[in-house]
Amino acid sequence: MEKISAIKYTAILVISTFATMFYAGQASAVVISIFTDRALWESSVGIFATETFADSVLNDGLTVSSQSGGRVSSGLFNDMVFENGTVADTFLRFSNPVLAFGGNWDLSPNSPGTGLEFTLSGPAGFLGVSGRPDIANTYTGGFWGILSDTPFNTIQIFSADLGSESYSLDNLVYSRTQISEPSSRLLFVLGLILICIMFYSKKTGRPLIN
Repeated sequence: MEKISAIKYTAILVISTFATMFYAGQASAVVISIFTDRALWESSVGIFATETFADSVLNDGLTVSSQSGGRVSSGLFNDMVFENGTVADTFLRFSNPVLAFGGNWDLSPNSPGTGLEFTLSGPAGFLGVSGRPDIANTYTGGFWGILSDTPFNTIQIFSADLGSESYSLDNLVYSRTQISEPSSRLLFVLGLILICIMFYSKKTGRPLIN
């Protein structure tokens, strides 16, 4: 009976600890760093892929959907967006979660609009808005990118305020960093189990498992 009770105690402790870690991770604030220097973004990210929009065939695992008919033309992705949730948004989606993305943005087509904003979402759910506005309407081909401490697989693009924004995107870059967070949590839980076994053995003078 003592052995069964100890096993139940260990299981409850592990499950409670894992649940606490999970919900604490969900509630913790996402840290997003913004870059306007491509070289600094590249050195911070390390491994990344590039989509040059040289043709209409995008990199494997990358999809772009525009509700206003955005398309690849002349080596650029040309698009127009409106206020979030109104007429038209654009979505960049990655088959595998990433930690960073960026590109060269030109907001001068059809005269400057209201700028661009982004929301990010991923395996952990909605990550929030990365800034207001993220890209000012004065951009004419400069680099803008982000690095997040939480993986995401969907980027929503919309205008920064009432109105619209036309833009061109070139040389889209995104990270291919492997996410090791689940394995780290597993190691932590296994460590807790080992500690519980050692505690029980020390307290009773008998091993938990014969």
